[in-house]
Amino acid sequence: MTALKNDRNLTLISLRRIGKTGLIHHVFHQIDLKNKAIKHFYFDIFATQNLRDFTTYSQLDLSCYLL
Repeated sequence: MTALKNDRNLTLISLRRIGKTGLIHHVFHQIDLKNKAIKHFYFDIFATQNLRDFTTYSQLDLSCYLL
């Protein structure tokens, strides 16, 4: 949490099924408890294979948050 408060970029690298997604959701929940004004989003890019897939997928997924 300290790294996030200090505007540091973070990278999580681990084998599949180790709990990275759960950790991310937990951190988002903790942020919500402390400050509802902070906006965050999560989307899984595992299915993307190239930049075009990524941009198409992220635009579709982020549109839900912008409405």
